[in-house]
Amino acid sequence: ARFTSPENRSLLSVFGVKYNVSSLPFPPPFEKVFEKTLPGTTIPIYVYKNEEAKPPVYFVKKVVFATSDDSLAWETLLAQKDFGDTAVIECPDFYCDGKPTKASDSSITVLEKYPGYLRLSIRTKTAQWLVHSESNLPTWEAVLHSATSSQILPIFTANYVHQAVLAPAGAYEVIFSYPGSNKQLSYALNFLLKKFFKFADD
Repeated sequence: ARFTSPENRSLLSVFGVKYNVSSLPFPPPFEKVFEKTLPGTTIPIYVYKNEEAKPPVYFVKKVVFATSDDSLAWETLLAQKDFGDTAVIECPDFYCDGKPTKASDSSITVLEKYPGYLRLSIRTKTAQWLVHSESNLPTWEAVLHSATSSQILPIFTANYVHQAVLAPAGAYEVIFSYPGSNKQLSYALNFLLKKFFKFADD
């Protein structure tokens, strides 16, 4: 019962869980799409579809800002009542405070997608937060390409693990990409050097 509560159902949705396998019946709005008994037993197996599951990339209607402290960010996420409408974004106040988000009059088209790469066509009349349901690991990059210029978009952590960028008004493409092994190695070495010198200073 706790698993299928509205809060947990919303949490499953925001993490993109579209299908659930269970030996217990789920209440609506989960839709049962498969039912079978395990061979040689009386144990039922159900597969339920969650129509509220979020797509891999989407605009959010509302934003709640949190600090980058892991425990506080998780508590802020769990405090939300409707994850389908609200994203919890970790970023400093000087950047995020008061930034608008609105889901109407906007479109996102996936032009190209494969592991470590996503190219989008975006049209929006207002600046709004775009969530990419990919783990926000170090070295991910987001670049906006318009007819006249290109710019790097800062990536923030959304909903504890995912990526979010503030998409400006206009028509353009955004490319999310995870760099090759050389850049990842460079990042790892720089990170270790900073840790070493900080330890030496202490």
